[in-house]
Amino acid sequence: MLKNRPLLFSAGLLLCMLALSFCLIALSDKVTLLPGTKLGNSEVLELDPQQKFPRQIIDPIGRAINLPAPPVSVVSGVLASDEMLSKLLEPTRVSSVTDLVDDPGISNVAGFYPRTVLRNHGSIEEFIAAEPDLAVVAAYSNATSVELLLATGIPLIRFANYHSYDDLRSNVRTLAKALGSEKRAERWLVELDSRIDVVQQRIAGKTKPRVLSYSMSGSTAGPGSLTDETIRLAGGVNVISELGLKGYTKISPEVAISLLPDVILVNDWSTKKGPSARDILLNHPAWQDVPAVKNKRIYSIQGAWVTSVTPYRVKGIEQVAHLLHPSIFSANDSSQAEAANHQTSL
Repeated sequence: MLKNRPLLFSAGLLLCMLALSFCLIALSDKVTLLPGTKLGNSEVLELDPQQKFPRQIIDPIGRAINLPAPPVSVVSGVLASDEMLSKLLEPTRVSSVTDLVDDPGISNVAGFYPRTVLRNHGSIEEFIAAEPDLAVVAAYSNATSVELLLATGIPLIRFANYHSYDDLRSNVRTLAKALGSEKRAERWLVELDSRIDVVQQRIAGKTKPRVLSYSMSGSTAGPGSLTDETIRLAGGVNVISELGLKGYTKISPEVAISLLPDVILVNDWSTKKGPSARDILLNHPAWQDVPAVKNKRIYSIQGAWVTSVTPYRVKGIEQVAHLLHPSIFSANDSSQAEAANHQTSL
């Protein structure tokens, strides 16, 4: 009998997968989004001001779905919700997080979730297998998986806006309201605002260097992006704003050079051997008249905060502020030490 256990397990798993496949086929007929259908941001409404629950989720296609009680099994389909749930909910109520959560290069919560919490790749099969009473996705989630999730009737939080720190605050509050974790959310947001205020007080009245965020592919960021707001809150002027460009975009090397930035923040994620983006710019003849090159103020920006769309990104404001205004931050400041360690890897 013991010899047959692996075979029985495999057969059982196959049957479960077949059953799940039939369920998904059936579900696909319940909600079919027309081409061009615009999915929105989810909302959470209080039905009775005197009681925390039940509450109501307005899902991405405008349907109202009731939450009778705080969710006890939450599935996170994006790294942003992995990070938010780490502050808003005890891990025992999180049934699945993304496979990206353990990568310290992009995750601010690497090592936080025990291995008993399932890791997923954003597929509908993984979501359903976790048997959640709440799932969380974003505008960049797999469209087919989101459509099938909507068909299941599982309460769904979808974040469509993440282009400013106000968007991040709103997303945290929305998820917290669905979880019944408003107090935890407000504590986190108070910490966010306090850390921003500290930076603002330190840089008040200081000359603002002209800053260019740039990658060797020409990618940059203008107003309407978290990168732009990070530069401004850190005490810099984003030179891309002078071009009238918005959001994440691309520019030619010639345009980048013509802006004559005082500081260049290089997005250099390359792991290949060879010269870094910083070294390339420092040694390229065409860049030699750029103030940032003349003064060697080119900083390689790497870290989990760079791509984060949660309040963990405040770490980036602190680090960029130290790079833009090194003379006004104490060497004993823990954030200064972290920024200094970051710079030594350039």
